[in-house]
Amino acid sequence: MSSDLDLWKGLAIAINVVVCFIGILLSRWISQTKLYEISCALVAGVLLATGLVHLLSDSVESLANLTELMNGYPFPYMLCGIMFIILLMIEQSVDVYQVKRKEESPKLFKGDASHTHPHDIESQSSQISTSSQLTSADDDASKDMHHHDVNMSEASAIFIFLALSVHSIFEGLSLGASNNASQIASTLIAIAIHKGLAAYALGASFIEAKVSKWRMVIFSVIFAFMTPAGIAIGWGLEAAESDTGKVLSGVCSALAAGTFLYVGALEFVPMSFKPGSSYIIWKFVALLVGYGAMSALAIWT
Repeated sequence: MSSDLDLWKGLAIAINVVVCFIGILLSRWISQTKLYEISCALVAGVLLATGLVHLLSDSVESLANLTELMNGYPFPYMLCGIMFIILLMIEQSVDVYQVKRKEESPKLFKGDASHTHPHDIESQSSQISTSSQLTSADDDASKDMHHHDVNMSEASAIFIFLALSVHSIFEGLSLGASNNASQIASTLIAIAIHKGLAAYALGASFIEAKVSKWRMVIFSVIFAFMTPAGIAIGWGLEAAESDTGKVLSGVCSALAAGTFLYVGALEFVPMSFKPGSSYIIWKFVALLVGYGAMSALAIWT
């Protein structure tokens, strides 16, 4: 019996690593096709369902005793909201800082018309031509400003990476601590699908944030081994049900839920549903499929 458990847990580690890399590579391939914006809607649905249906409900269950001690205070929801607000503050602060830096940058053209000399006419003519080109470029850039605004920042992608990694560890921890082979087999399928969807969402986040190729590889490798690390820890300790572990898991799950809600609602949804964009119906279908598929996995995980 013990050998069967070891076999299933070893198989779970291998499957999770393979599925993770498939999900990330798939997101990179789709980003080069016309399906990318539709896939962003799918990712938005996956993130929203992960935050609401999986993580927030897990946090409520894990922090049930703490909630009871606090006379029914909805501690998980408060943590989720705080994380949402913190991410919003960070994003806005970064945007304000970037705008301020641009405003304080030295002007390209400075001069006094009252001190113009004949030999400067040719130089000024060149400057006027260049200035006209820059003004035209600025006008074009202003048309694309909305597109720039909805691009994800690298900070958001890092938050997604951290939240998914923590969730993967606790998910693997519960699987590794299991002593029932049939339960491991059934749960493994759901966790593998969940890992693949999460990996796809992570890959799409890195691509939208324009993370460099090598950094993306490093983060992907780390994320791929988060669930196996959790399985190995639970495998060795078989103590995933301790009170301290439950509280820690509940707090992390609530914070991660806030992260997924923020990125799903304020990052990926605007990416997909830009003004004037096409395939709107298909994007709504993708959003519902992503949300529905990830929600359905809660039956087994």
